[in-house]
Amino acid sequence: GPSTTFRGLGGMMAREGIYCGGYLGIMPAVREYLRESYPDSVGKTDDTARVAAACIAGPVCSFASHPPDTLKTCLQGDVEQKKYKGYSQSTSLIIKEEGVSFLWAGLKWRLFRQFVALMLFDKIAHELSPVLFPHAFESKSAANATKQGGGERA
Repeated sequence: GPSTTFRGLGGMMAREGIYCGGYLGIMPAVREYLRESYPDSVGKTDDTARVAAACIAGPVCSFASHPPDTLKTCLQGDVEQKKYKGYSQSTSLIIKEEGVSFLWAGLKWRLFRQFVALMLFDKIAHELSPVLFPHAFESKSAANATKQGGGERA
């Protein structure tokens, strides 16, 4: 029934919210910061800044989103609710039986996956956004053309 189908939904929503916040918010902000602050090193190109930003945003997102994912997995693996009843009870039980660090079990694999995914998502968003939403980038293109001596766009 619905209680089985939606078991762990809150954990999944928390995990995905944190993860999406990372690749839609943290990643581009850090990339732009690196481009502006370190133009002669990691900020030399968008791609070098992207790799460096992924090294910063990836661990932040992974570390923050991992406990909700661990709890979600425990809840979904125990559909009969024999051991894990809800989020609070499951958190207490995991900490009591395994220790706090168990909430981050498997983090190294998640770090690698999110590092790669954040770079890919950022690259795709950066390249496709002007194509899919040209109206949002028209004023930026005109400003860049003016800065470079190209004058106003017609």
